Amino acid sequence: MEENTHSRKWEKMNAALINYKDYLKKNKDKPLDLIDLLYISNFKGGNAAVCESEETVNKKLEEYDALFLKIREKFGERKLEELVQKEVEELCKSAQEVFALANNDEYKIDGFKESYLSALMHVHFPDLLPIIDRRVMVGSGIITKEKKSDYLNGSNQLKNISFCYPFLVNRSYHDLKKDKSNKSLRDLDKHYFIQGFLAWMRKC
Repeated sequence: MEENTHSRKWEKMNAALINYKDYLKKNKDKPLDLIDLLYISNFKGGNAAVCESEETVNKKLEEYDALFLKIREKFGERKLEELVQKEVEELCKSAQEVFALANNDEYKIDGFKESYLSALMHVHFPDLLPIIDRRVMVGSGIITKEKKSDYLNGSNQLKNISFCYPFLVNRSYHDLKKDKSNKSLRDLDKHYFIQGFLAWMRKC
């Protein structure tokens, strides 16, 4: 019963993500702008508020766009599981550069958190970069009761998304490599997400 609840929540969130993907199909090769952030905010719960002007946001997004272009040029249309380990490490470094912008006073966007940024990266690189979420981190087995304090703060929120993200990329990579059912990165996200919280995480 509880798994069904998690599954329904995932499906609702996925519908919002599909809306954004459909928007991108109709607007191919466009630069990132405020609309992208609004779609991702809706996907992540509809409770974020990007408080900066569209002009300011779009100017900052030029830096994010430049890093996205570097990732696209380096990895093309390849899937995460098609990379070798060294390339996975390079991919993680590229993602860290994107997260670094979100922590730079000059380029961070008020109201657009790192977790939202991981969703933005995923939509643009759906076969390469996963969406980070504490449910996913628990469901994937990265966060365990014994390692809880390494990743979560006193409120059971992820302490440092930039620190956590390479662990998720690597776990996703190895699980996809082992999978024989042609599972996609998005399928894997659902698998992790719907596991729900174990007893020691019930208060989250």
